[in-house]
Order: sequence, then C-alpha cells, then structure tokens
Amino acid sequence: MVGLYNFLSRYGQVVAFVVGLVLIVAYLMTVQSGLEEFNALGKEDQAKTTIFNIGLMSAIGLIIAAVVLVFLFALFDLVFNPKNSLRSLALLLFIGLLFFLGYSMAQADEAGKLAELYQKYQITPFIAKLIGGGLRATIWLGILAVVAVIVTEIGLGPYLASLLGKKN
Repeated sequence: MVGLYNFLSRYGQVVAFVVGLVLIVAYLMTVQSGLEEFNALGKEDQAKTTIFNIGLMSAIGLIIAAVVLVFLFALFDLVFNPKNSLRSLALLLFIGLLFFLGYSMAQADEAGKLAELYQKYQITPFIAKLIGGGLRATIWLGILAVVAVIVTEIGLGPYLASLLGKKN
C-alpha cells in the first residue's frame, strides 16, 4: 500500500491523464463506428440505443474509483499520520454536523407544488429531508467559503490564526 501511495503521489496525474485519454478514445471510436446507424434511427429508438454506454459506464467507473481511492488514502493518512489527520477528522465532523442540522430543519412538504413533485417522482419524506439537509449544508458551506475568501483577501487570515494559537 505504501508503494502504491508513493507511486500515485509521484505519477498520479500522469496515470489519470492516460486512463482518461484511453477512455475518451474508446468512447469516440465506439460512437463514430455506430453514428450513421444511430442517426438513421427514429427518436424513440435513439433513446433505447446503447451507443453511448461506454462513455456512461466509464464515467461511473471513474467516479466510483475516485471515491474508493479518496477513502483509502484518507485511511492511509490517518494510520500513518494521525496528528495531522485530527484536523481533517474535525472538519469532517463539522460538515456532518452541518448536514445533521440541515436534515433536522428540513421538512417534507405535504401540500403545494413540492408535494406534487414528491408524488410524481415517488420521493419519500425521508429522501425529501435528505435532499433538504444536503441543500442547506451546501448553502451554509458556500457562505462559509465566501466569508473565508473575504477574510483572507483583506488580510485577516494571520490575525485569526494567531487567535487560534497557530504560528506561521
């Protein structure tokens, strides 16, 4: 695992670029080889075609691989560098707390336009609260990011760091 970590630390961007390039070429070759047949199909048959599946499956596979690798490398860093990982864990707990607060404040509307959409797309009250919690947490984190940019731009970053007891 350490060897893989060191390899990807050094050559990870090149590996990602090459994998992405290979997948793009495979996708373009697949689409180009069946483009004439696709254009000859009717609208309903075009919606049922599998010509674009390699692109979709590649994107889904890359997202899954990225999520798995993020968790593996976070676990690796936690095991081999626990002191620096405490700040990351604290931030993760903070984000989880924001989501929990957003989830607790969210309500599944039972009347109005949203209720109609919930019924149409079969969204349960639990899922509606998850969506609301995620949206609220995202908005709060966005506002926090804007405030952080403003604070660092006007030069309050070192002052705040000294208040928190950190040395530059």
